[in-house]
Amino acid sequence: MDRGELRDGTPKPSRNHDNHRPSRVRRDATSVRDAAPVRMRRDAVANRRRILTAARRLFGPGGDAVLVRDVARDAGVSAATLYRHFPARRDLMDAVVAEQSRACDASVRRAIADPDPARALRAYVEHAFQAQSDGAVRTAAIRAATAALPGHAGRIAAFRQDLAMLVGRARTAGVLHSDVTAADVLLVIAAGAGAGLHPDTGTPEYRSARARRLADIVLTGLGLPSPA
Repeated sequence: MDRGELRDGTPKPSRNHDNHRPSRVRRDATSVRDAAPVRMRRDAVANRRRILTAARRLFGPGGDAVLVRDVARDAGVSAATLYRHFPARRDLMDAVVAEQSRACDASVRRAIADPDPARALRAYVEHAFQAQSDGAVRTAAIRAATAALPGHAGRIAAFRQDLAMLVGRARTAGVLHSDVTAADVLLVIAAGAGAGLHPDTGTPEYRSARARRLADIVLTGLGLPSPA
């Protein structure tokens, strides 16, 4: 009798075939298990982004009266999903504040890195107005949360120093009136909050164009030439 046959002459099953099949099945099952958490993480990141965008948009015009369920509804997620990311309303506020702070810091750094003094200052002011039109929050509760951020005082001092550098460069280059200060630039940025730059006004394209136009008006008044 051949070793590859059973007593009745039936060929023995291939051991290699039997061993490889379960291995392939295990690999396939592992791939499915690995893919699921990745998909869930992507969904979680997308949900968090939608929640923060909605919070910024609603907290801007609505202020402290906006309810968490309003944010969830606007973001298109359930209240349970929102609370998984932000267990309390204050957690949501803190996240919005931290996001705005990072965006502001990044805007100043980009402006400082630009060797063109006029373009750098214009880019920063346009970003500030754009942030207001996108729903940058300035309610009393948000201001309090901002002040409570770790290192806030040092961050504000560094920001004022960086802005003074931008304004000083523009003055030295002769593209800004000689008496304009960083405080003046902050004043005109603050005035933008009352100039119709609200996230519930028109389409995003309209608000963006309005922010650029307002930046052009105020900067021209300060002596900065209009962009070519």
